[in-house]
Amino acid sequence: MQALLRAADGFTGRANSALAIGAPGLPPPEAVQEVCAWYRARGLPPMIAVPFPMTGPDDSPVDRLLDSLGWPLRQASAVVMTAPPPQVPAGNRAGPPTAVTVTTAPDDEWLAMYHYRGDDLPPIGRGCCCLLRGRRSPASARPARR
Repeated sequence: MQALLRAADGFTGRANSALAIGAPGLPPPEAVQEVCAWYRARGLPPMIAVPFPMTGPDDSPVDRLLDSLGWPLRQASAVVMTAPPPQVPAGNRAGPPTAVTVTTAPDDEWLAMYHYRGDDLPPIGRGCCCLLRGRRSPASARPARR
C-alpha cells in the first residue's frame, strides 16, 4: 500500500490520515507499520483512508489487509463526491440555478461560512487550509452573489 501521508496538527481526520493510493514497494504489512510510525512521530493517531465507490469497498486489498490487522472502521466515513459542473443535478430547489464561483483557494467569505464540528474554523484551519486547498488542482467553490 503506497500512501500519501498527510498531517495538519489534528485538524480533521482527512487532513491527518494516510491516503492509500498504490503499491508501496515493500510488503503491505510493513508499509502499514511505516505509516503508523510516521503518525506516531508526529503525535497523531494512525489513520488510513481507503477510497472506494459508494457501494462499498468490494474487493479492496487494502481494506482486507487492515481488517486482518485488526484496524477498526471509522464510525463516520467521509463522503467525497465529484462531478463536472454540467452533470451536477439541480435537485429539488425552487428557482433558477445558482451561479458558482470557482477560485484556487477559499477566500475570507468562504472561510467565514465554514464550520468545523459546529464551531468556527479553528486557527489551524485558517492557517493551513491543507484540506481545503488541494496540491494538484486546487479549487474552492461557493454560490456567487446575486
